[in-house]
Amino acid sequence: MAQDSTICAVCRRPLQLETCVTDENGCVVHESCFQKNLWNACAPSTYDQLEELLQEARELRETATKLIARSDGLIEAYKQLTGLAAKRKSN
Repeated sequence: MAQDSTICAVCRRPLQLETCVTDENGCVVHESCFQKNLWNACAPSTYDQLEELLQEARELRETATKLIARSDGLIEAYKQLTGLAAKRKSN
């Protein structure tokens, strides 16, 4: 058997053929290396998740700021139309 067949395709360290698994390319790898690669391929990193959450928070804050400004404008327009603003100024 060729020497390369006893080297993990992921970490390049020796492995025992009795305890290895085959990856999607047909290469032999440690089971732990296979699981780690699978996890990394399927799950975004914690940093990526935090970046996404931070971006979402920024977008929500921007939306909230726009809604507050809009509602303040609507309240002021209501007061102008109903004469409440004039009454408060005269008091």
